[in-house]
Amino acid sequence: MSTCKRLLSKSARPVELVLAAVFLVGAILKAADVNLFIKQISFYGVFSDRSLIQAAALVTLAVETGLAAALLLKIRLRGLTYAGILALLAGFTGLILYGWLFNDLKDCGCFGPIEISPAASIGKNVLIAALALAAWAGLAWTGRLSSTWRRLAVTMPAAVVAALAVSGYSYAHVQPPAPPGTPLFAQFRFQSDGETTDLGKGEYLVAIYNMDCTHCMETVAKVNELAQQTGVPEVVAICYEPEPGKLDEFRDSTNPEFPLFNLGDDFLKFSSLYDTVPPRFALVRDGVQIHYWDNDPPPASEVIEALGAKPNNDAK
Repeated sequence: MSTCKRLLSKSARPVELVLAAVFLVGAILKAADVNLFIKQISFYGVFSDRSLIQAAALVTLAVETGLAAALLLKIRLRGLTYAGILALLAGFTGLILYGWLFNDLKDCGCFGPIEISPAASIGKNVLIAALALAAWAGLAWTGRLSSTWRRLAVTMPAAVVAALAVSGYSYAHVQPPAPPGTPLFAQFRFQSDGETTDLGKGEYLVAIYNMDCTHCMETVAKVNELAQQTGVPEVVAICYEPEPGKLDEFRDSTNPEFPLFNLGDDFLKFSSLYDTVPPRFALVRDGVQIHYWDNDPPPASEVIEALGAKPNNDAK
């Protein structure tokens, strides 16, 4: 056996344990704050439906936990486990690239609250793939890729139970959307130029903006026009500022003619105001969202019509 083969063969099991730890730690960190992970997935811009985003989060947690358990319990299935790892990494890398290129993704969400940039995450995936290939080769050369049916009868159910336990725990802690009629916006009272704007009283058209969102910037001109139309309630914006100075950059580049109220970097409060990705345009009466439009501002006629309709948080 050559030196290279001997080195790979001896290091295969330690590398396998490192891979198991990476997947397990990632799954645990994401499951610990599953609602944050759901919001992180939403910024990829792949799914627009909240239920699909939630399902993607739970499936991801189950798969990562199942793979970690398989590696710990030596469930290799003649190399199928490693083929699955490589396919998963390829899929994750493609999603990160898409979010990075088309939706200005800032944090991949791979390790929950530990922020990792898309570039760093892609590098991490390449490294993990190289380790997986090395372990796969080392195990293949020593004939350790298969297990007896008796052993699999014990280990496979254990891996499945672990995967279901983590995803089940996460599902139980998913924050449901606010039911219709909930005064979601009543919590917001802002001061500007000595005046108080209380979204819990009166009617408003609220633009929900991320200061890093290119599409949000592109809608400002239309919202400026909308704010001048007769019959449209007062227009304000609630803004998420991921970094200091982003609000000023947004204002300077778009020239909004309506107030921008800043939540700073309070992502969890901001993300409670929408289901998919910003921008959202919410029609609010006494703190209750009675209608909303995602992606693009509505024409004035739709806003006026919605003011006379019954509250409907599911309408767009």
